[in-house]
Amino acid sequence: MQVPLGKYVGEPQEVGIWGSSEAPFRKDNSLGQVTDSPTRGDAFLDLLVTNASELVRDVKIGGSLGCSDHALVQFALLRDI
Repeated sequence: MQVPLGKYVGEPQEVGIWGSSEAPFRKDNSLGQVTDSPTRGDAFLDLLVTNASELVRDVKIGGSLGCSDHALVQFALLRDI
Protein backbone atom coordinates (compact mmCIF):
# COMPACT_ATOMS: atom_id res chain seq x y z
CA MET A 1 0.00 0.00 0.00
CA GLN A 2 1.41 3.38 -0.92
CA VAL A 3 0.51 6.08 1.56
CA PRO A 4 1.51 9.75 1.52
CA LEU A 5 3.73 10.98 4.35
CA GLY A 6 0.90 12.89 6.04
CA LYS A 7 -0.97 9.64 6.72
CA TYR A 8 1.62 8.48 9.27
CA VAL A 9 3.42 11.45 10.76
CA GLY A 10 1.63 12.86 13.77
CA GLU A 11 -1.72 11.52 14.92
CA PRO A 12 -2.62 7.90 14.11
CA GLN A 13 -5.09 7.57 11.23
CA GLU A 14 -8.27 5.52 11.00
CA VAL A 15 -6.84 3.06 8.48
CA GLY A 16 -3.19 2.39 7.69
CA ILE A 17 -0.98 -0.40 6.50
CA TRP A 18 -1.96 -2.57 9.48
CA GLY A 19 -5.62 -2.10 8.63
CA SER A 20 -8.28 -0.54 10.82
CA SER A 21 -6.56 -1.87 13.97
CA GLU A 22 -3.53 0.39 13.48
CA ALA A 23 -4.95 3.58 15.00
CA PRO A 24 -6.19 2.03 18.27
CA PHE A 25 -2.99 -0.04 18.62
CA ARG A 26 -0.75 2.99 18.12
CA LYS A 27 -2.88 5.19 20.36
CA ASP A 28 -3.22 2.59 23.14
CA ASN A 29 0.55 2.08 23.18
CA SER A 30 1.51 5.75 22.68
CA LEU A 31 3.43 4.88 19.53
CA GLY A 32 4.66 7.55 17.16
CA GLN A 33 6.38 7.15 13.80
CA VAL A 34 10.01 8.19 13.53
CA THR A 35 10.64 7.56 9.81
CA ASP A 36 9.85 10.53 7.60
CA SER A 37 10.90 9.29 4.16
CA PRO A 38 9.62 6.50 1.90
CA THR A 39 11.52 3.20 2.05
CA ARG A 40 10.47 1.67 -1.28
CA GLY A 41 9.84 4.06 -4.14
CA ASP A 42 7.20 6.48 -2.85
CA ALA A 43 5.81 3.99 -0.32
CA PHE A 44 6.26 3.98 3.45
CA LEU A 45 6.63 0.23 3.93
CA ASP A 46 9.31 0.01 6.64
CA LEU A 47 8.08 2.00 9.61
CA LEU A 48 10.03 2.78 12.74
CA VAL A 49 7.54 3.37 15.56
CA THR A 50 8.32 3.93 19.22
CA ASN A 51 6.84 5.16 22.47
CA ALA A 52 10.17 6.81 23.39
CA SER A 53 11.05 8.98 20.39
CA GLU A 54 13.43 11.02 22.55
CA LEU A 55 15.71 7.95 22.63
CA VAL A 56 15.87 7.54 18.82
CA ARG A 57 18.42 9.69 16.98
CA ASP A 58 20.20 9.94 13.64
CA VAL A 59 17.53 8.21 11.56
CA LYS A 60 18.92 7.68 8.05
CA ILE A 61 17.03 6.16 5.15
CA GLY A 62 18.87 5.23 1.99
CA GLY A 63 20.99 2.65 0.27
CA SER A 64 20.07 -1.00 0.34
CA LEU A 65 21.28 -4.26 1.74
CA GLY A 66 22.08 -6.83 -0.93
CA CYS A 67 19.49 -7.08 -3.69
CA SER A 68 16.59 -5.65 -1.70
CA ASP A 69 14.39 -3.00 -3.30
CA HIS A 70 13.71 -1.49 0.13
CA ALA A 71 15.82 1.35 1.50
CA LEU A 72 17.99 0.65 4.52
CA VAL A 73 16.74 2.27 7.76
CA GLN A 74 19.53 3.09 10.20
CA PHE A 75 19.17 4.76 13.58
CA ALA A 76 20.86 5.20 16.93
CA LEU A 77 19.26 4.38 20.27
CA LEU A 78 20.24 6.46 23.27
CA ARG A 79 20.40 4.87 26.67
CA ASP A 80 17.79 5.88 29.19
CA ILE A 81 19.88 6.93 32.18
